[in-house]
Amino acid sequence: MSTGSSYALAIYEVSYDVIYTCILGLFFSVWYLPYSIPVLLVSGFVVVSWPVFFRNIWRVVPRLKANYVAVKLGKFAWFEKLFKHIEDFGKTYSEISSTMDLGSKLFTWILTVLIHCLWALAIAPFLYFQRRAVNPVLGLWTAFSAYSLMQAISMLPTPGGAGVAEYGLSLVLPPEVVVAYRIIYYFVPIASALFILAGELLK
Repeated sequence: MSTGSSYALAIYEVSYDVIYTCILGLFFSVWYLPYSIPVLLVSGFVVVSWPVFFRNIWRVVPRLKANYVAVKLGKFAWFEKLFKHIEDFGKTYSEISSTMDLGSKLFTWILTVLIHCLWALAIAPFLYFQRRAVNPVLGLWTAFSAYSLMQAISMLPTPGGAGVAEYGLSLVLPPEVVVAYRIIYYFVPIASALFILAGELLK
């Protein structure tokens, strides 16, 4: 599988996470205005741009190649390779999207919602120990709103969401909970991956 095709497969899977969390980010950001304006802008842009861009990139590439500037730049070998990767990406993404039946898409959405609910609920114990979750409904609202704002603003291209993720969480949570949750959120995937890697190496 080429680089472009592999990247298309990864982006298609990630698109479920991105769209879901940004829709929630749009919803919850309304309740924390005006400080949540950055979240509102980022999540709104992503919700509109991702489906439009990735579903139509396979149509755009041939037009780019036919463009005068592209023809001139196409004389360079590296530029031709770049176009080849973009073409592979666009074709593969379109094929994956069109061949996924409704049942598969529904199952993917269910798994997406489940994993994000689990990560959001992981905030609840911190609220309990801080005595901020006396009301269960309020506690769930706080956990889900903080998580959604964090995920939505993390669409900004910083390494691991550093800086922006903390901003999203801090709109709802106290500083000590923000730090504690970010440490857990950062290291659990790393620890899980190391566990899987160790198992593969032992085989």
